[in-house]
Amino acid sequence: MANRSSTAVAFLLEPNANLDKKACTKDLILKAIKHFIPSYKPPVRQPKKGLLVRAFQLQILPLIAPYVEWRILQKEQDDDKAACEMQADPDPIDLSGINPNNSSITVDMILTIIAARRPNVKLPETMNKPAAISFFYQYVSPRPLHGHPPPFTTWPKAVPKPYHRYLTRDELRFVIQCHVPVLFIPSAITKECILAIYEQFVLDDISEEEIFEGLHFFVRQEPERSP
Repeated sequence: MANRSSTAVAFLLEPNANLDKKACTKDLILKAIKHFIPSYKPPVRQPKKGLLVRAFQLQILPLIAPYVEWRILQKEQDDDKAACEMQADPDPIDLSGINPNNSSITVDMILTIIAARRPNVKLPETMNKPAAISFFYQYVSPRPLHGHPPPFTTWPKAVPKPYHRYLTRDELRFVIQCHVPVLFIPSAITKECILAIYEQFVLDDISEEEIFEGLHFFVRQEPERSP
């Protein structure tokens, strides 16, 4: 009996509890009323459900109103916290060097980046590119205040591993040219080698791809000064 009473109370203490639904029986409401007012007796031997609902609303709701309001506030705070956790990057990195509008960046690439950065975010499995770009700005990197500059016209930000793979050959070469101007990379070098050069000289990391000075890249020597 005590367990059933507790169950009834737990259900009826929920914010916006629906007393009219079929599962909320007369016995359930009566047990909830008696939980708070043990001496309560219906005015008739066989009360209708509507009578018990009104009794609950008039006599019990005022008693539990502070608790119900607290539950509502608690739920709102929990929802806000969950939303903030979903929005917040657990390990912030700067991916502003990726322009999702580029034709080289596909919807699948954008969704892969979002999934890696925000694994808790649930997105539609299919969408068009404008929608994917909007989600990229929302969850990965905000839209630049004045929009993306024309390519190869401003100082490029380094894109960390493994996301640097989404850059094109030209974008990789431009970043290397700006950050390490003493390097020369022959145009025939494969993208894998350019990625390795990028990792070693821009990201100061060790690449799995072997690269050799004098073959894959050349280091410009400073001119000798006259005595």
